[in-house]
Amino acid sequence: MESVQTVVQVPLKRLWAAMKDSSVLLPKVMPEVFATVESLEGDGSAGSVRILNFGPAVPMVKFIKERVESVDEANYTTVTSVIDGGFIGIVFSLYRVTVSYEPSGDGSSTTITWRLEYEPLVESPSLEESKMGALGTFHAIEAYLLSHNEEYNSGVEEAQFGETTQLHA
Repeated sequence: MESVQTVVQVPLKRLWAAMKDSSVLLPKVMPEVFATVESLEGDGSAGSVRILNFGPAVPMVKFIKERVESVDEANYTTVTSVIDGGFIGIVFSLYRVTVSYEPSGDGSSTTITWRLEYEPLVESPSLEESKMGALGTFHAIEAYLLSHNEEYNSGVEEAQFGETTQLHA
């Protein structure tokens, strides 16, 4: 398992609201990386499937199809697995990402932990680009939210977070 951690200067509930809208947010924030993000099945909860089509900044990979394994609203954690595209079947047989969000400091920032569970099909696959890509994405979203204060703020204070949903294999 590999992991990276970073802190962004965005309150937890605002960041969580933005990340739950990542299908819209990612192409807006990083169009050179995420050309489009399309929902294929579901509403973003466990069992949902979406396809992320990459832009010119990602020349080695055209797309990934990912399935949401779980969304834990109470603990601000998501688990997704790449099920097609990318390096699945070439470099990895399993590529599962868990992202957890925790309040930091006085609550005005959030600690993000990105964990990768993988099963390689090749000896010593390079994971540095995946880790750096995750960090770059989190900080691009942070920059966007800091420069667009009106977005993802409405109703954040009153948000009611539900139960954990889990997809059982």
